[in-house]
Amino acid sequence: MTLESLIEEVDDAMSSSSSSSSSSKAVAKAPAKNSVVKAVSMKADAKPAKPDVVKTTDATLCVFDPQADITLPEFTNRPETEKLPIIFATSEVTPWSKSGGLADVCGSLPFALARRAHRVMVIAPRYENYEDAIDTGARIGVPCYGGFQEVGIFHCIRAGVDFVFVDHPSFHRPEGSLYTDADGEAYEDNAFRFTLLAKAALEIPLQVPLNGELYGDAGVFVANDWQAGLLPVLMASVYRPRHVYQNARAVTIIHNIQYQGVYSPGIFQDLGIPDDWFGAVDYQFPPEERQGAYEEEGHSVNFLKAAISTSDRVVTVSPNYANEICTWLGGKGMDDLLNARRFTLSGITNGIDVAEWDPATDRHLGASADGTEWGEHYSRGNLAGKAACKRALQQEMALPEDPNAPLIGFVGRLSDQKGAGMLLDAIPHLVEVHNAQVVMLGTGNKDLEERLREMEHRYQNNVRGWVGFNVAKSHHIIAAADLFAMPSRFEPCGLTQLYSLRYGTIPVVAETGGLVDTVQNYNPHASQEEERGTGFTFAAGDGWACGGALERAIKTYREHPESFKEMQLRGMAQDMSWDVAAESYEQVFFWAKNDTAFC
Repeated sequence: MTLESLIEEVDDAMSSSSSSSSSSKAVAKAPAKNSVVKAVSMKADAKPAKPDVVKTTDATLCVFDPQADITLPEFTNRPETEKLPIIFATSEVTPWSKSGGLADVCGSLPFALARRAHRVMVIAPRYENYEDAIDTGARIGVPCYGGFQEVGIFHCIRAGVDFVFVDHPSFHRPEGSLYTDADGEAYEDNAFRFTLLAKAALEIPLQVPLNGELYGDAGVFVANDWQAGLLPVLMASVYRPRHVYQNARAVTIIHNIQYQGVYSPGIFQDLGIPDDWFGAVDYQFPPEERQGAYEEEGHSVNFLKAAISTSDRVVTVSPNYANEICTWLGGKGMDDLLNARRFTLSGITNGIDVAEWDPATDRHLGASADGTEWGEHYSRGNLAGKAACKRALQQEMALPEDPNAPLIGFVGRLSDQKGAGMLLDAIPHLVEVHNAQVVMLGTGNKDLEERLREMEHRYQNNVRGWVGFNVAKSHHIIAAADLFAMPSRFEPCGLTQLYSLRYGTIPVVAETGGLVDTVQNYNPHASQEEERGTGFTFAAGDGWACGGALERAIKTYREHPESFKEMQLRGMAQDMSWDVAAESYEQVFFWAKNDTAFC
């Protein structure tokens, strides 16, 4: 059956109906009337069995009880009119799948919104067998690329948030990563995979009851990055003309505008978007950038452009990054469009998991369950344990146990974007003049990995490199270091500088993106104590400025220890929880709901 014939069938069913309701209960009784596709097999009226608990891969409990969420006291009696159904569509979510910060956001922000009494669902691909996700038995037929694709629906609920995983053979890639093969090349069917994800995400609230009730067609969809970028345009062009999702709204979050999902215009006919909506997805490269398939006219299908041009609201992950992407340099071709939509663009700084990243309770510090011990816990009220962590890291890395040597940490990709080369350039001066110790953890560019090995060999008493990634080591470095270097050339938000602030490790960061919003440059002459700063900043992309900022930080550490400690305490006092960000996101969602649909 073609998409066109299916839509005609649905239109006939809708027109023959004497009445139609957009409530979730009405949809539950007749899902076919409010959906542009059919369920292949599902039991809409049957309530699934609710086991008390299901064992998960990480020994946590997956509780199938919609009342198991922990709502903040001030929202316990929140009026029903202020509670929103919120549906996240994402290509990755921790702890099930991760390639970057997107997964952290989608694995944390939904919980904070649920604590504010909203009903929240996260929809992501099922890349592998997640033992804590239960097969709902629902099978949905999704029109995609000229045919029907059957997808399975798996479900897990944690702390009041529904996690729904879309199962399809195209998502299973055991030999590669989420988006690339073993050689680092993007999968040739990525456009198909994430078109399928967007379409499934629009059908699940209409067809799959979770805990006996549908999410319905009046919620707020949150499309994350280009992988979910077709969701807003599909909602506007396919669903709304058929009186579905009239009261729903779409909000797009841009986590990194560098990645846009750009494909040949020839795939447009496979996306299921009406021809007269081609302008919403069409991006024409400027003449100087046209090459290969785009050489003649420069036209392309751009998934992120589709999201920006049709969403009701656009959010990015820090206020300063919202400003940067509206410029020619930072917008990566989207600046004109973003400026045209500037009144709907917001920048909201990411939060962090304050339970996972807490020096007072960090499971990677102090005594562990297996009887090993590394460093000590500490807190803002008692920093003594931080010295023990520094000593433990020096021992672990076979560095001289010198409490007075300034210890500089780095955790991140060894890439040009992260400024790893600038830090490596600064090492000789920092070691030879200041006897600094440097510990770097990361992987990435092979040339930078080799340079790190060379520095370690050259300065055997001062430099250690760990090529690869290790969660425990990242906690150890951030807890033990005196200074944390983050010389990124661009950084939409950044998380590690937030971790370092919480651990009393002074960040030295480039003035770009969210680093500007989260780290205040040290100013000992400020009249107000809270204005004296929480770290050291320098001009982004300037290697000399990077070395100078690290040198200023070392001198403050050595010559003004009381000022250095006050700076540590100011950083540790900040509220970096997702609850702060959730309040701002909630406001954006209410703005979207109160306004007329943009498309």
